[in-house]
Amino acid sequence: MAVEIDLRKLEKDYLTMSAEEFSLLRRDDLTPEAAEIYDRVAAIRRTAGDDQVLEGAPISSGPASHDQFANLAIRILRGCAGLIANTLGAVIGVGILKTLSSPLVKLFTHSRLSIILTEWIGSIVFAALLGISVQRKWRTRSARWVWIPAFLWFLFGFATYLWLCNPLLTFSGIACVQTVGVSCFAFINFTIILVRCSVY
Repeated sequence: MAVEIDLRKLEKDYLTMSAEEFSLLRRDDLTPEAAEIYDRVAAIRRTAGDDQVLEGAPISSGPASHDQFANLAIRILRGCAGLIANTLGAVIGVGILKTLSSPLVKLFTHSRLSIILTEWIGSIVFAALLGISVQRKWRTRSARWVWIPAFLWFLFGFATYLWLCNPLLTFSGIACVQTVGVSCFAFINFTIILVRCSVY
């Protein structure tokens, strides 16, 4: 019974302390019973608007750090999901827009060179339009990092085709104008993806 009275007195003392005095208390130095009272009083003081108390001495480091870790994990997952969605939008979305405009493009493309030029121009123009519209609609931060996975993919392709052919001709699309084959595959699957993601 005496312990209960002492704890009640301790709670009254904590409630009557000034904000400066209460902020000097260190929860880790208290006994478990006193720490429990400290938590209760700190919560009461917080709801009363005594923010200065909580700046000096946090209620408990365990749950706060757990919440921070959970928030960080959620932010990382959202960022990764946003990066994947924006990358797919830059690659597939631009491809869909180019496909929709293909009946008009076919009126002007009669040679392999004109097809390569329209691929370059279409990828740049549609990626820019799609990127601007996505930024205005959702204002996502992950869109600015879309070029990084595309650049890594391009480096992988560059390293793969480096010894097989002239990289400048292959990755610019000029080799695809001369002969259809491996050079066109490298241009479409590596260069065009990099261009779309970088402009996006």
